[in-house]
Amino acid sequence: MLFKELDNPFWITCVRSDIARIAIVQGDYAKARALLQESLADYESRNDIYNKTYPLLFLARTLFLSGGDQTKAQTLAEESLTLCKEVGNQRFAANALNLLGRIALQQGTFGKARALCEESAKLFDEVCYRIGIAEALISLAQIMARQDNEEAAQNYYAESWTLLVKTLDAKELCAACLEGWGELIARQGQLEQAVQVWAIAATLRASLVAPMPPIYRTTYNQAVISVRELLGEETFQNAWAEGRKMSPTQIKIEGLLSDDAYCKSS
Repeated sequence: MLFKELDNPFWITCVRSDIARIAIVQGDYAKARALLQESLADYESRNDIYNKTYPLLFLARTLFLSGGDQTKAQTLAEESLTLCKEVGNQRFAANALNLLGRIALQQGTFGKARALCEESAKLFDEVCYRIGIAEALISLAQIMARQDNEEAAQNYYAESWTLLVKTLDAKELCAACLEGWGELIARQGQLEQAVQVWAIAATLRASLVAPMPPIYRTTYNQAVISVRELLGEETFQNAWAEGRKMSPTQIKIEGLLSDDAYCKSS
C-alpha cells in the first residue's frame, strides 16, 4: 500500500511476489498463481529479464507443489533456468535445477532427477547458500529412498539436518527433512521414533501455518496409516504426544557424512 502511494511500480511488483511466496508456503496456491502471473506480466512489460526469472520459477513451484500440471511446471522451470543462466543468477539457477530434479523424480526418471539435484547442490555450494544446499540434499535423499538405497538416503538426510539444525531458520524445510526421514526409519522398523519425528514436523508446520504440499501427502499419509496400524492407536498417540514435547534440536540424524563439507568458507 505504501509503494502504491509512492507510485513505485517496480517495488509494488517485488512485494507482490513476496506475498505470493508466503501464499505458497501457506498452501494458498490460487492466490499465489494470481499474484505471480501479475508480477510476470509487469516484468515482461518492462522487458526486465533478470527479475522475470523469479515469478517464472515460483509459478513452476506452485504448480508442482499443488499437484497441478506437471508438464507446465517443468516448462516454466526450464524457462526460468535458461534465463537465470543468461543473466548469471546462480542461486536461482540452482533453485530451478532442484525443482526440475523433483519433477523428474515424480516422473520416475531417477537418473535424471539425481543428476539435476547433484548439479543444484554443487551450484548452491559455490554461492554458499546453506538453505539451498539443505533442500537439494533432501531431494537427493528422496531419490535414494525411492530407489531403495536406504543408506544413501540416510546420509543425505543427515547432511541436510546438520546444516538445518544449526540455526533452525528454515522451519518449513526442517519439517520436510523430518517428514522424509520419518518415512525412511519407519521402513526400517523404528516405528515409535518415526511417529515422534512426524509430530515434531507437524508442530513446526502448525507454528508457521505451512501445511504439507499436496504433492507429498499421499506417500506421507500412507506411511502414517501403516505405522498407526502396526503400533496400535494407543501407542501411536503416546508417541505422537511425546514428539510434540520435543525440540527439533533433540533430534540426531545419524549418517556417514561425506568428506567434502559444504560451505567451507562460512
